[in-house]
Amino acid sequence: MSTDRQGEGRSARGELGHGEGSKIGMPTGDMRCDIAGGVAEDPEWQAVAAALIFDARERAGLTQAELARRAGTVQSAIAAYEAGRRQPTLPTLYRILDAAGFDLRARLAPQDPQDQTLVEWEAALPAGERDRWRAKLEDQRRTAAAWAAS
Repeated sequence: MSTDRQGEGRSARGELGHGEGSKIGMPTGDMRCDIAGGVAEDPEWQAVAAALIFDARERAGLTQAELARRAGTVQSAIAAYEAGRRQPTLPTLYRILDAAGFDLRARLAPQDPQDQTLVEWEAALPAGERDRWRAKLEDQRRTAAAWAAS
């Protein structure tokens, strides 16, 4: 596998992948990340990419193997993306979603100062209270995801 300057590897078949210690972007602590050629390796971004691929595949009624064939990759890559073990580059994410029959549409919007205010507020909380706050948010995300899936 060869590696380009951003740490992204290409297999002999030309498939995109990430080697150990590769860096795509530097997380900023929230969903706004510096993206240099791919989806940033931030836990929240990993969850977003995994959820997008899984949701597109499920909505299309495809197996991982079928989606992989359509996208020109292998089933194990789709499984790794869905599990959050690997990060697709942005072009790879677009290709996989396209293979499932979906578009990913993004737009630029001015930053909302509320986001930074919330980050600063959360950072100022005592550790125990911050943990309770994050657990509450995670519970709300799970509830929303369950509601959306029903």
